[in-house]
Amino acid sequence: MAPKIEQQRQTYKPYMTAGMWMQAAGVGMQAGAAYQAATAENLASRYTEMMSRRNAEIADMQALEALRLGQQQEADYRRGVRSLRSSQRAAAAASGVLVSSGSVARVEASTIEAGEVRAMRIRRSAQRENWALRMQALNYRLQAEQAHGMRHSPGMAMASTILGGLGQLATSSAYAGMRYQGAQ
Repeated sequence: MAPKIEQQRQTYKPYMTAGMWMQAAGVGMQAGAAYQAATAENLASRYTEMMSRRNAEIADMQALEALRLGQQQEADYRRGVRSLRSSQRAAAAASGVLVSSGSVARVEASTIEAGEVRAMRIRRSAQRENWALRMQALNYRLQAEQAHGMRHSPGMAMASTILGGLGQLATSSAYAGMRYQGAQ
């Protein structure tokens, strides 16, 4: 019976060797694919990081512009209120009414109060818009940091794939060797 086992061993040995070489080639191909995937992920992460940082800069500029525009609108509105107040006083004075007391003074006080309330609303609106845009810029910066942190070393991805594949190859070889030894 021993000659028959030896004959089987000699018959299957080339197939076992070829199988291990094919498995090793597969590990090499997986390692190359892991390298390419990590490289592609890094490019995508870099792009995301770059765009997020740029978007943060734009949001910062928009925040400053919102505040500047709000300040301009507030100043323009206050100027309009002063002009209205002056027109009201001039019209009352032209009518011969005493402008420092009575209904004219109440209308003037009401105009000043309403103008101040509206000017403060304009200011608060600009401040809220500024705050929202600064928060948006912060979110973009956090996205950029997250994208930066997602980068992987292509070499490490390839090395870990090779090590895992070699472990599987060694296990397969050991199992084949045990079967080979058991056939004796």
